Amino acid sequence: MDWEQRQQEEFKTRKEGTTLAKSKKASHFIDILRKHQAKKVLDLGCNDGGFTARLEKEGFEAVGMDLPDVVKHAMDTYPDVPFVAGSGEKKLPFKDATFDAVVASEVIEHIQQDKQFVQECKRILKKGGLLILATPNPGYAIHAWLRMIGYKWDEGQDMHAREYTLDELRALLSPFSNVTITGIPFSYIDHKSKVGWIERFLADRQRHTLVAVALR
Repeated sequence: MDWEQRQQEEFKTRKEGTTLAKSKKASHFIDILRKHQAKKVLDLGCNDGGFTARLEKEGFEAVGMDLPDVVKHAMDTYPDVPFVAGSGEKKLPFKDATFDAVVASEVIEHIQQDKQFVQECKRILKKGGLLILATPNPGYAIHAWLRMIGYKWDEGQDMHAREYTLDELRALLSPFSNVTITGIPFSYIDHKSKVGWIERFLADRQRHTLVAVALR
């Protein structure tokens, strides 16, 4: 089984899109999209389509994309929302300058052809378009502290092609003219988190998730 097939098998039964749609992270993304007056948005790596559907409800012209077996469930669940099958490892199935914004949440760490992926995101964005890219932070301070006391957990790293520090993520996004990277706490992902108050005291590069906002 090749890398893409492994990813497809892993994610086709998950509900990552719905989990994202209900989170503070989704609201954070939507605030950024509105600030930049984005209208047509690609939810790249949409999984079950929950976040794509929320974007539609929020007034955006949204399109969701994921691997064929993964996106099939989204198409069945949200028949009135547009979805496209495709792969982040290959040329994206859209014309140049199609979107005002691309949102890729928890996607880049699963992509082997990461530089090509970034170039493809740039290609399908309009001039002045926006890429919002979120990825788990390997420098997350609380995980580092837990490692120091011998605590282990399933990070799902076997499904990650690689993880990116803040500096590595900035370097990856160098084809974009303007890149801002901030850290968001775990409480933005899971409202039941009990460590959110601690993360308020951490620097961006120490927080759970890195969020890059890159302008074409």
